[in-house]
Amino acid sequence: MLLWKEVMEFIVNTCQFTMGALMQVTALLALPLQQTWNSLRLSPLKVIF
Repeated sequence: MLLWKEVMEFIVNTCQFTMGALMQVTALLALPLQQTWNSLRLSPLKVIF
């Protein structure tokens, strides 16, 4: 039973760490991705008009 509790704590800690890392990476990439998305979204309009 103790082992199961330790395994669950390890899984929760790993998930929290992974989510924290993902959020940091997302924050770092958010601005370049937004700029890239804006340029991609605007380029078809520039081609059409």
